[in-house]
Amino acid sequence: MPYISLFDITAKARTESALVNNQVLTDQDIYGFVAEAYADLRDRLIQRFAGWFKKTQSFALAGGVGQNVFDLSTVPDFQMAQGLNLQMQPGAFYTVPVLPSFEERNNFNGTWPFVGQDWGYNGFVGRKYYVDGDDLEILPAQNAGGIYQLVYTPIETMAAPLYSQTVSLASGDDTFNHNGYQAFTISGLTSDATMLGGTLTVAFTNTPNLPFNGTYVIDPSTPIGGHVFYTTTPTQKLSWTGPSTGSVDVAIPAVGTTCLLPQKLNPWVMYLILFAALQIKNSREDPAIEAISGRFQDIKQRVIDLTKQRTQSVRQAPITRNRFGTGPGWNGQGW
Repeated sequence: MPYISLFDITAKARTESALVNNQVLTDQDIYGFVAEAYADLRDRLIQRFAGWFKKTQSFALAGGVGQNVFDLSTVPDFQMAQGLNLQMQPGAFYTVPVLPSFEERNNFNGTWPFVGQDWGYNGFVGRKYYVDGDDLEILPAQNAGGIYQLVYTPIETMAAPLYSQTVSLASGDDTFNHNGYQAFTISGLTSDATMLGGTLTVAFTNTPNLPFNGTYVIDPSTPIGGHVFYTTTPTQKLSWTGPSTGSVDVAIPAVGTTCLLPQKLNPWVMYLILFAALQIKNSREDPAIEAISGRFQDIKQRVIDLTKQRTQSVRQAPITRNRFGTGPGWNGQGW
């Protein structure tokens, strides 16, 4: 499935708003409208079903008073918690339930075997978690030690990557077709994870290759640690002529930003395009807005109707009762 970039959406929003050859609004202005559209779409999806977006973060706690809190500010893109797992052994997890009510946060302080003790039992039953500001607290504190996996909804905004560096092209550098998309060999640049989804702005100075000049988004499938960069731009039907001269500007995404629409959202790209086009029309007080507004409302209703969930399975309330008893050797959660 092809990637759709911020730059693609901006160009199409210009077309929809009849602003293709009019620079009264710069591309940077329209980037802001697209970012607002992306935030609006994400909020609608998350409100309907938080599992549309998910990341995980592992952390360890020693346990005990003052050692049972994980600082969420160390996860720069944290938006909200979806759940918490306790690792029993590599690859095997126990679900830590959320504290049902903030008012119950001190209940364990008067409960045996925790009352008056600085130790806890070795089982998993009884642990709860709750989020208070930037603190994710595991209760009871005396039994909070362990390795955890936080499942959370990340914050993400759509924005152009930030300038990072400029490298000169070597004579042997070239461009070629990679599965129908443009790719570049840049010997003076080594790919790393921070560059994925960033951009290469290529400026060849040898005349036959000037048609290849432009800005390309780095495909996230680009191999890490090499000098070959895949892009999301379809290949040009042009021949390459070496040796190459010129330079390449590299820009990388800031933390919590993307310039590529997640591929699972490709079916909703018109939501972003029309949202941005409406913002363009509104900013110019353009009276010719009704047609775009009507199309946008149709797509908005489809988002509401069709994205409640990403599954059609029968749903039921969570099973929280003990499944196999609570005698010695049972953790009360089943498996």
